[in-house]
Amino acid sequence: MALGSLAGVAHAATKPQEQWDEVFDVIVIGSGLAGMGAALAAKKNGCKKVVVLEKMSYLGGNSAIATGDFGAVNSQLTRKQGIKDTPEAFAEDISAACGGLNHPDLTLTVARNSGRAIDFLIENGAKFNPEIIILGGHSAPRVHLGVESFGASVMVPIWDSFRKKYNGEIRSRVKFDSFIRDESGAVTGVNVRERYDFINE
Repeated sequence: MALGSLAGVAHAATKPQEQWDEVFDVIVIGSGLAGMGAALAAKKNGCKKVVVLEKMSYLGGNSAIATGDFGAVNSQLTRKQGIKDTPEAFAEDISAACGGLNHPDLTLTVARNSGRAIDFLIENGAKFNPEIIILGGHSAPRVHLGVESFGASVMVPIWDSFRKKYNGEIRSRVKFDSFIRDESGAVTGVNVRERYDFINE
């Protein structure tokens, strides 16, 4: 099955019409935290038809089984506790933990947006313990913990938010195979396999 983005339709006047099985505003590959964050952001920013494709029969990938410890600065929870911390200090801790093998500018960008990411998850139903703790490698209390397992506290609520609040669609057992590109190299769609069986393939 070929799934098209609106970009493919936009080129119809200049080249033969693409024959799509389905057309979406946004196609997200993967139903883990990164994919669901992208899908929710697309919906929040006005994209009407958004689909998340997951190759497995269950959702979430590694995110569904992760421990769920989030380091973040300046979230609504850290502000409530009056924690004194900075993105610069967080970025320095990350650099120290990985022996300086990180990209400093990108690390600082992650640190500066970490609190906003927690707030975004809470806005979409994620449940964290109100008490922020300090763990090894951190120079200040900034670790956010889900009230239950990561999947139950974070992933299940954001799947529900995407489906119910934003009327988004998640399809499992749909495996991404390749991108479809136009003459300029821009991605206009994807080729996927439905009813994918990970165990046997």
